[in-house]
Amino acid sequence: MRIDYDILGLSTICHPMVFYLEKLTRARIRRASEIRKLVDSMPPGILPGGIVKVAGVVVVCMRPPTKSGAIVVFITIEDETGFADCVIFPKVYEKCGPILFNNPALIIEGKVQKMGKSFSIIASNVRPLTSTYRTDNAVEIKPFKERIRIAGARSFVRGAGV
Repeated sequence: MRIDYDILGLSTICHPMVFYLEKLTRARIRRASEIRKLVDSMPPGILPGGIVKVAGVVVVCMRPPTKSGAIVVFITIEDETGFADCVIFPKVYEKCGPILFNNPALIIEGKVQKMGKSFSIIASNVRPLTSTYRTDNAVEIKPFKERIRIAGARSFVRGAGV
């Protein structure tokens, strides 16, 4: 899988989160599909007692400008079952900001909010997904190589990998 990511930027063998699945399950960290099922069975609005933990590879991390100047970060993480959108407001950003942009995979804890047919997690805590959660007990993995972009070509390999 590692060679696939280094050469192609993706792998047909498996998702990188598969190596973390067993220990994340024991730590009661839910998969994106489990949260989706929970949300689909609840009425619109913030779920009562809907605090969850989710882990995944960071797909998108945006910090758009806001009218008020407050820092709000939108993150989409992916596990082997799907995507989870997360929102980080200023108070959480103050204590977790460096973690957000310097780690390829995260564990995000927060309240689930249903928005139409989708859901978001309003983060209350963010931690890096470390090698201690790996099922194979491998040492820290080196970041994936960033591919040189050629005009008109797209690169899906990030500078920091799982």
